[in-house]
Amino acid sequence: KEANPSIYEFMVLDTSGDVVVSSDRMSIGENRSAENYFTEGRKGIYFKDAYYSENYSLPLFGVSAPITDSDTGELRGVLIAKVKLDELYKITTDATGMGKTGEIYIVNKDGYMITPSRFKKGTFLKLKVDTENFRLCAARTGIEKAYAPMRTFRNYMGEMTLGMCSCISEMKWSLLTE
Repeated sequence: KEANPSIYEFMVLDTSGDVVVSSDRMSIGENRSAENYFTEGRKGIYFKDAYYSENYSLPLFGVSAPITDSDTGELRGVLIAKVKLDELYKITTDATGMGKTGEIYIVNKDGYMITPSRFKKGTFLKLKVDTENFRLCAARTGIEKAYAPMRTFRNYMGEMTLGMCSCISEMKWSLLTE
């Protein structure tokens, strides 16, 4: 956690879902067996989509993975990392080379903006983007070359724009450039 300030919390859960180790002492002893972090993390690497944590008052996303015995392959627990979106925000809000009207942003699989808009406030999981750019990218999720070529279309504000997109398949996110 100290090596990467984007990590908000690390947790280790035992096979019953109890938090046995955490960088947040308040989490130790809690049972997380009903959470997707645990149920899906037992099976393999799992990415939890961006969400707003009421407990921490932060937008986060998560990743979890099984901890297995190296000799037997037996499940020993689940490692969970809760990650702040700050670094993504820094990248997508950097307007260098974007002029007065350009922007880069990320939307989740449902089309909701998870990085800030350059032109609208309070968009995190509130502004649904249903543009040709997003639809083309969403249709390419899982394809090896998961990007759509540059073209013109109406952006989320209804204005004609030039843009392209690329899919972040593991997260089922779309990176949109306009």
